[in-house]
Amino acid sequence: MNYRHSLWYCCLLTMLIFQIDTVRIAHSAEQTLSLNVKANVVENSCKISFSDSGSVDLGKQSIAAIENVDSFTNYIGNGKHFSINVSDCSPLSSGGISKLIFNFSPQSGTFPVESSQAFANDILPADGGATGVGLVIFAEQQDKNVLDESGHSNAIFDVTSDTYLNSYGFFARLQKINTITEGDFTTHVTVEVTYE
Repeated sequence: MNYRHSLWYCCLLTMLIFQIDTVRIAHSAEQTLSLNVKANVVENSCKISFSDSGSVDLGKQSIAAIENVDSFTNYIGNGKHFSINVSDCSPLSSGGISKLIFNFSPQSGTFPVESSQAFANDILPADGGATGVGLVIFAEQQDKNVLDESGHSNAIFDVTSDTYLNSYGFFARLQKINTITEGDFTTHVTVEVTYE
């Protein structure tokens, strides 16, 4: 007889908030884009932290470079690697943890009309915001977008009670979602980490 342990242990480990600070999108390859990621710990069952103090720099980008990557599921393009570290979960070590789930969602609560696999620009075009571009995030160990086509979590890691304290790699890049116009880009992404 198989017994599947389905009890959620303290469902929410921690909630982190990504803040993608203003980046400039332009035709010139000399424009610099930077991405700053900040964490806001809401509940402290485990310690969750970002690599590099939550600062991610996308380097130099252009509209042409963004337009050359046409798939929301391809782990390619100009972007930046970052990691989310899970540590200090000692009260949980006696439980039978089998999955670690990273649930990424737009802080605004809405995805771009064009896709639920990208995060929209929070700057309106009237305020100088770029259009036709979003941010996609990939789970490196799984080589796939952290969101499925419906916008649900696609970053689920099979773990054991001995292996879930780890560093989990991710990759962020800009993605064409429509005709791109130059301007600034900022988005905010909430990350909930749960386990079962």
